[in-house]
Amino acid sequence: MYHSFSSSSSSSSEEQETIQPSGLLVGHTRPVSALDSISFGTSSNDSRILSGGWDADIRIFDGRTMECLMILENFIQKKEDSVEKENIVEEDTVKIKGKGHTQEVLALSHCKMGDEEALVVSGGMDSYVKIWKLKASVDGKQDEVELLHTILQKEAQQERAIWSLTVDASLNSPVVYSSCLEDGMVRGYDVTTLKMVAKMKLHLNDVRHVKVANCLDSKACLFTCSSDKSLKCVDLRANKVAMRAENISQNVLMNFTLDDTNERLYLADSGGSIHSFDTRMSLKRVDEVKNAHRGGITKLVYNKGMLYSGGGADKALKAWNCSDGKKVPSPVATVEVNDPIFAMTKLY
Repeated sequence: MYHSFSSSSSSSSEEQETIQPSGLLVGHTRPVSALDSISFGTSSNDSRILSGGWDADIRIFDGRTMECLMILENFIQKKEDSVEKENIVEEDTVKIKGKGHTQEVLALSHCKMGDEEALVVSGGMDSYVKIWKLKASVDGKQDEVELLHTILQKEAQQERAIWSLTVDASLNSPVVYSSCLEDGMVRGYDVTTLKMVAKMKLHLNDVRHVKVANCLDSKACLFTCSSDKSLKCVDLRANKVAMRAENISQNVLMNFTLDDTNERLYLADSGGSIHSFDTRMSLKRVDEVKNAHRGGITKLVYNKGMLYSGGGADKALKAWNCSDGKKVPSPVATVEVNDPIFAMTKLY
């Protein structure tokens, strides 16, 4: 975990800061492939960090102390994982056994259900979408987690691994949208009835990332990107594609993030470039940072005027100043890490 930067930080490439770790989350026995964070209550300290890994576990951490509060353990624990876990001391960690995933956890998302409650959704290679209710306590020691539902994503009797998840919480009953790498479909499931309420063929190839956000005069919209080199925005109330941008890059579109106002969208590709779009102007391309990374960019996160990008090939984390209406993000800081970056999230 790395500390955030002020958008007033220097943008000179010669004066870039060195990013220093401000915390360390430990416990997974395999690479971490999904991250999310939830802010509870009114205190900035009341936050939880959720992580999912190739070990099929989901871990819940205290956002202030970095302590692991709870483990939603994988359903079928591999022998080698059991041996490694025996070497990790977690006396105060609550373990929920027999209800987790059976393979790699690749996606995590959530929606708030009150000051101290949230619905958490998880998905991965086992083709299951799991819906959990998380109730936070003041000190984190009395947090409660309940598995509400499990949905198997199948198409013509063929299971579809979950690649990305997002939640539309603007309805009386939230809807979970999921994507996979096998087709260009996005599917929506009502979390109460568990019925599939949406099935949209939005892309020609795999859908890499999905995100619900308020746009188009505060309407609930679903943004998607794909390796077919297109970016789309669906008006969920009108049930139609409202905006699109196609032939964006010669490379695979990997991930995107929206700024705090949902007016600017930043998109990363497998060639290391960052593309900027204006959601107020039908996803008009604003600008592009070429070769932002040496190789593919796996994740983007926006927070308070700063854009953070994670590299898979160059194993680097970079911070960019996007404040004051800057069209082109300017580099502020960079750090090289030991492994490819698979997941990132912002801590509220």
